[in-house]
Amino acid sequence: MLACLNLQACAQSPVLKSGLETEGHAVRAVFTPVVADARRSTVQLRPVDSDTPLALGLVVSAGGAVLTKASELRDEAGAPLEIDATLPDGRRVSVVRLATDPRSDLALLRITSSVPGLVALDPAAHAGDVPAPGSWVAVPGIEAVPDAIGVVSAVPRGLAPVRLGVSFRQVVGEGPGRLVVRGVQDNMGAAQAGVRRGDRLLRLNNHNLVEARDLVEPLRDVSVGDTVDLTIERDGEARVLEVTLMNRPLNLKDREDFMNQMGNSLSRRRDGFDAVLQHDATIEPEQCGGPLVDLNGQLVGINIARAGRVESYALPVAEVVAALGRLRATAAQKRP
Repeated sequence: MLACLNLQACAQSPVLKSGLETEGHAVRAVFTPVVADARRSTVQLRPVDSDTPLALGLVVSAGGAVLTKASELRDEAGAPLEIDATLPDGRRVSVVRLATDPRSDLALLRITSSVPGLVALDPAAHAGDVPAPGSWVAVPGIEAVPDAIGVVSAVPRGLAPVRLGVSFRQVVGEGPGRLVVRGVQDNMGAAQAGVRRGDRLLRLNNHNLVEARDLVEPLRDVSVGDTVDLTIERDGEARVLEVTLMNRPLNLKDREDFMNQMGNSLSRRRDGFDAVLQHDATIEPEQCGGPLVDLNGQLVGINIARAGRVESYALPVAEVVAALGRLRATAAQKRP
């Protein structure tokens, strides 16, 4: 049994958090036993020769394989950063990238040296049940006290990618060309590439665009900062435009966007996931990539995005296991 929150309400009670009370160190410290095991498998990723945190990572094999959030390991221009990892005991070790999985925004790294005492947490073997809305969750870091605690806000759901920056209508007909652009968002990739209202969307890379759903699947396999070839038809002529994918910029004239931005840094990528578990633990982008656990210390996901003022997303364990399989297959193909 855990100690009691505020010396009154037990952390395992159905009472949910309110206000900012769970963000204090004293309250988070109550959850120290909950994160003790997962913390031993959590690392902090930083640029080489810098103490600036980039992301957390989860050690998933005794050989030093580490899962983390891929998009936080790039600089502002989108170039990969040279990184290393800090272990919970303070040791700093070198890592190399093995593979990235744009669909999940996860990356697979490997610690390059032998690390005595390294503890791995296999997602498939240590998975807890999918927590119901209202369930407590905790975010292990490399310190004994968890980085954040919160409650699950919603059942897992998919998030369609919205990174082209166009709205469209679907017209009657057959084959590509049925999706007609009705709006182009300023400062997004489509606008910068020259997409105009009235253009017909024909192909995205090699995918024919016939229905709205045809835009969703290809975008799940690319990340913010990547470029795609968008074939449009204008004045009866087909043109290929190179579009850089971006997160939707916040519009501070919009009340929801304004509230989300207040005092918050949002993740570079926060959409286009097959499934996310939403919770309200207050994490920063650099606290993504690490584990999310339930009150029993069981893994329920990997934090993947800070998406709003009270919105954080984690990939459920089933999505993590699937992504890890894809990452290992990609890494195996790259081996000489």
